[in-house]
Amino acid sequence: MTIKYVNVKVDTTGLFRTEAVNYSNIGMVGKKTSSGSASIGDVDKVLSPSQGESLYGADSALSNSIDIAFQNGATVIYATPADVSVETLDETFSGDGNTTEFTLANQPAQPLESVTVDSTPQVEGTDFKVDYGNKKITFFTAPASGTDNISVDYNQHSATDIQDALALLEQKPVNIVVGAMINDQTLLEDIYDHVIAQLDLQRIGVYMLKNGETSTTFAATIESEKSILIAHKSELKDVASAMAGRIAGVVPWESLTMKPLLGIQQGDLQFTETERQAFEAKQINVSTDPPKLTGSGEVIDIGWTLDPTGTLQFIDLVRTALFVADTLETGLTRPDIIGKIPINLAGMKELDVKAAAVLNPWKRAGAFSAFTLINEARKLFENPTTENLPERQALQASRSLSGAYAYGVEIVVNQKIIYVDINLSLVGG
Repeated sequence: MTIKYVNVKVDTTGLFRTEAVNYSNIGMVGKKTSSGSASIGDVDKVLSPSQGESLYGADSALSNSIDIAFQNGATVIYATPADVSVETLDETFSGDGNTTEFTLANQPAQPLESVTVDSTPQVEGTDFKVDYGNKKITFFTAPASGTDNISVDYNQHSATDIQDALALLEQKPVNIVVGAMINDQTLLEDIYDHVIAQLDLQRIGVYMLKNGETSTTFAATIESEKSILIAHKSELKDVASAMAGRIAGVVPWESLTMKPLLGIQQGDLQFTETERQAFEAKQINVSTDPPKLTGSGEVIDIGWTLDPTGTLQFIDLVRTALFVADTLETGLTRPDIIGKIPINLAGMKELDVKAAAVLNPWKRAGAFSAFTLINEARKLFENPTTENLPERQALQASRSLSGAYAYGVEIVVNQKIIYVDINLSLVGG
């Protein structure tokens, strides 16, 4: 399977150094609060939860999601605050002294701007909690009877807000993209579109269903080997950011099956076996606490992607494929190769030697068990005939290995053969 075409067109001279390949940088968009120092349009390289709190405000969606991502293994997060152009949605409810749960008309961006009961400010986490995905606010003590005595003010991200924030991440070295406390499917589709559109960037997207949601239909909307979707029953935590942090915390070729999700507290009720089987049939991950698993706490059940072909249906497979593609692109984008190596038999042998030198250290590190270089141009020049002379001359005149002569490698990962090919700009023979 072709994972990616890398169109390398580089003309550099002088000394060179092969750059390290990133595989665990997270890109995150979401809401800040007014107390944060960052502004809309900023992109910050965040290296700690305290830095996130300072930039985006305590208890903001970005700050909380950054915190849980770091808990789970993240080391670098490129974060940018998304605007909230749909502002000041005011709703009122009438208390009756018994009712504690109220449903909002719209899905708010976390956190709420203000909540009052009889004009007295209420504090989230102390006086009430919010299930943002399902638009429910629950008071720990039932508000007293009164007409419109409960006031809730909040705002929302528009699709344009999220798209503008994602655009700022396009030039950043990001591998994993996630929305902070975002489970509105329209906005998740914007993240998906961003990930898929970045053909020259090795990115995956991590998404979550709403708290307790059992419908599997959204999986088809974002199906791709670069999509990871998780179901959960955690109304106050960002499970997608927790999973993104866990993915970032392991090497690409390590399985995510039964890896812990720290900082996630779910209710007593788990998904039923029927619901779990339905998720598995659609390759949707589940945050779960298996009763027979040693220890306690939430874990990732399998580690699926939403690859519809079944070729790269596990996270470790797609991350390894993307990592190898990026490693090859980086390792072969050098002034002693691009625009330098001739397209002839000697040049193709030299190219194979250099490509093997790029890949061998990662084979020894366990990234894959074997690799095979696929150099159709070398085969052409190893068997010169009168009949293929025009083809050899045309290839040399093109100064490029592309199309039928794109340079490729097959890697073996956990008994799966994955094919990666790249286009290289070289010189004539």
